[in-house]
Amino acid sequence: MKNKKKRHCQRIHFKIRMQERFGLTINRNDLRKIKWMIQDNQTRIVEKQSNRATRHELEWEGHLIHVIYDKQRGELVTALLPEWSDVGSNRIQTDQEVPQEP
Repeated sequence: MKNKKKRHCQRIHFKIRMQERFGLTINRNDLRKIKWMIQDNQTRIVEKQSNRATRHELEWEGHLIHVIYDKQRGELVTALLPEWSDVGSNRIQTDQEVPQEP
């Protein structure tokens, strides 16, 4: 059996996460539409995670979704809940972001 390419594995991972986290079944046309939205700047860039991956925020079928897009491969990698935006981030908090004690 031939090994699957990374692009194909990313696509499968994205579809599984959309089903698990949002209860949405994504087909080939949906994948194309979401990728087109990202490529046409119809999403909000939340953060650049690396030279190849960016986190985008978009609305899909009534759900606010954060999507990781691999621009090197032109593929959707995973779907995240918006409240997870700081989880795993290496971002340093500024003084304005540090909660003040009463």
